[in-house]
Amino acid sequence: MNSLQFIHTINLHDSILDNMVYDYQHKTVIMTIDFAFWMQSNYKKSEPETGMIQLTFSNVADFQAPKEIDYGNTSFLGCTLKDDSLIFILLNDFTDDTFEIKILAGAVDFQKLSSENQ
Repeated sequence: MNSLQFIHTINLHDSILDNMVYDYQHKTVIMTIDFAFWMQSNYKKSEPETGMIQLTFSNVADFQAPKEIDYGNTSFLGCTLKDDSLIFILLNDFTDDTFEIKILAGAVDFQKLSSENQ
């Protein structure tokens, strides 16, 4: 999906950033997220409320993020689109500090992770 489709499809609020890897050479960013399925518009109560997912951003032309992120203790407040870039707003749950991650990518792939992928 492209960035506009991502913004209209995926709600990251209350999800937790578990890990993130930027590969400059391959122009990818991979986020592993403890995802709040219950926040999605298509959520059904018979499904798990949360679970691990992986977002893979490909053809990354711009990536900006803090050098140090407290993975596992950082939750998403929201995501916006500005000049074709995804701007993720995050909160460190211990310090209450907010920060942004900016990604300009050609495509975003959403993948549910099974317990053996994690």
